[in-house]
Amino acid sequence: NNLRLEQTFLSVDQLVSGQWKAVRSDSHPSTTYQWSRDSTILGTSTVNITWVVESGTP
Repeated sequence: NNLRLEQTFLSVDQLVSGQWKAVRSDSHPSTTYQWSRDSTILGTSTVNITWVVESGTP
């Protein structure tokens, strides 16, 4: 397992001048990261990621 300590679970990136630039992460209010356990026996889970695109986003 990668617990992503001190890091982000999601990143919204934009291609700027040929380079990818992170413009949003899971700490921004426009994004949500929802985790739910599917099976404790199998250790499986589901993640739903949502990004609400703000007006004026290029």
